[in-house]
Amino acid sequence: MGFFFPYILHRRKRQKNRTIIILREIAERLRLQMEWERLSKELEYEKLKSEFISKVSHELRTPLNVIYGIVQLLEIFRKNDATFIENYDKFYPVLKQNMYRLLRLTNNIIDLTSIDAGCMGLNLENVNIVSLIEDICTSANNYFNDKNIKIIYNPHFEEKYIACDVEKIEKIILNILSNAIKFSKKDKKIFVEVSEEEDNILIIIKDNGIGIPDELQKVIFDRFKQADFSFTRKNEGSGIGLSIAQEFVKMHGEK
Repeated sequence: MGFFFPYILHRRKRQKNRTIIILREIAERLRLQMEWERLSKELEYEKLKSEFISKVSHELRTPLNVIYGIVQLLEIFRKNDATFIENYDKFYPVLKQNMYRLLRLTNNIIDLTSIDAGCMGLNLENVNIVSLIEDICTSANNYFNDKNIKIIYNPHFEEKYIACDVEKIEKIILNILSNAIKFSKKDKKIFVEVSEEEDNILIIIKDNGIGIPDELQKVIFDRFKQADFSFTRKNEGSGIGLSIAQEFVKMHGEK
């Protein structure tokens, strides 16, 4: 018995040491796994940032090249008043469209930066949402007329006053309309409806464009995500418009 008791103590001690070693191994594995996940997220974010910078550079260069080319042509024709006016009238719509394109992209980048910095707030005022959406659709009809796409507005009531940020509502609608028009063919229609469901105002935008694959419908509102990521894609876009629209919608839903 005198030899048995110390052996039991020694065995228990060794079991205790083994338990500590196992816990340390588990803790180390968890730490390494968490570190790996953190690094993976950082690498993915850096990749997205790089892709975003490349796409934004591409989006900036295209309209700038168009504007620069038109300015050069106008410089050539400026000595002859009649020729200058004729060519100015011809190129002005293209010049204006590309200037708006640059302005929209710049505003989206500024909004994105402000959202990330946490300094974006709401400037609420009571407005008739029916009239506000109508004005936005009218403006969009005038702006997006190069593809001869008609925006049909159909409110379910004549007036409804709500507290909202007019500028952000305008950006929400224009970003979604821009996306709908971008993927719609010429001479098509886009339908905008305003209805009410309990205490919520529903703004529904429908188009008959190419559609979005099922596997991409969950990510189209994610930042920098697009259905077509290649530089040879047929439609312009930086992948942030819908993300900003979603952020502004969320801001209006906060209590």
